This record gives sequence, structure tokens and C-alpha cells, in this order.
Amino acid sequence: MKDMVIDCAGSTGITTSGATAVGGGDKCVHVTSSVLGTVTLENVDISIPSNQNFVTGILHQGSGTLKVTNGSSVVAAGSGNAKGVVGIYGNTTVGSVEVVGSPVSLSAIQASGGNVFSVLLAGPIASGRVEGSSIQVREGSSPAIAIGVCVNATGTVTVQGNTFTNTNAPLSGSNSIAIYKQAGTVVRTGNTFTGFSTSSPDNQYAENRAGLSCP
Repeated sequence: MKDMVIDCAGSTGITTSGATAVGGGDKCVHVTSSVLGTVTLENVDISIPSNQNFVTGILHQGSGTLKVTNGSSVVAAGSGNAKGVVGIYGNTTVGSVEVVGSPVSLSAIQASGGNVFSVLLAGPIASGRVEGSSIQVREGSSPAIAIGVCVNATGTVTVQGNTFTNTNAPLSGSNSIAIYKQAGTVVRTGNTFTGFSTSSPDNQYAENRAGLSCP
């Protein structure tokens, strides 16, 4: 897919559809290819609603690599409260996801009643990469948490050269997390952070916290 605008946020866009779990609602783009190759989204702009629970911008459940690159974007439109929303979801045990030079923003969503994820690499996923991208979240309504990149992997996920932003961050310290590791190896270099607490606890990078997972 190349040079496209996909609007899934309008009146006929994606909805909760009775879903009760992360990734269980409607998907704007759903990749299911069983071929061990690469599916590339290049300069593809996707919008998702900000007031629908459990919707996903891009879901990769295939066997190969999903590459989101060259200024592609997933952006929540409008303003609202929601839970279980994912911008880009790699839910595969044999594939990988690469987000390169592409904004992923859930800054229009205040997590309420459950967590939201800009980029969720789970399954557990084999490997992944998030590089040179803008990752944006909005401070959640406690105890709900907004997470920039959430990793549950069997291999290595590289997170480098990204700009992480937590909008509406409170002066007293945020509960949003930029990078969270549940399992796997996360290589982190050259990232910048705005609006994430750095002590008690450190929310720029966190791992293996009780009750918090990358589903």
C-alpha cells in the first residue's frame, strides 16, 4: 500500500462492535498474510476514532514483516475517552513489525477504564523495530495508563531515535509510560521524552510491573 489516506474515524468508521479485549474491536487495516515476506505501508495516513473502545489502526497477524514507513501515520481523530485502543498492533509469534519514520499518535484519547497503546508488539512477537518516529500518548485517567511502545517478545525489539510525548502531563508526575517491556530484549538508544516521570517511578522506561502487561 502506498500514498493513501484511510479515514476510519468518520460516522461510518470503525467501532467497538461489542468487543471486550484489546485488538478485539474493528480494525482499519488487518494484515493476515502467511507469506514470509514484507508487507509495506508507505506514506499511508490512517485515522481512527478517539471515542471507541478496543479499536485498532493496523493489526498484523501474519507470518512475515509489516513495515510502516516513509511518513505513514496512525492518528486518533477528535477527542474522547476510550480503553483498549491500539495504533499499531503486532500480534504474531512468527512475524515482526517495523515502524520507521512514521508518527503514531493517541494524543486525542484519554485512557479511561483500561489501558491504550500507541504501538503494541505482543503475541509474543518474534522481533520488532520502532525507529525515527513520533510516538504520542495522552495522560490517562488513573488507574488507566497510556503506553507508547509496549513489548512482549521472544526476541529483540529495537527502539531508537524516537520522540515520545505525553500530552496533558500533570506537574505532579505522570502515569503514562513511554516504553514498557513485559518480555524479550529491548534495545534503546537516542530517544527523547517529554511529559514522562523520571523518578518514583521512572516512566520513560519500565519493565515487569505487577498487574501491567502487553496483551
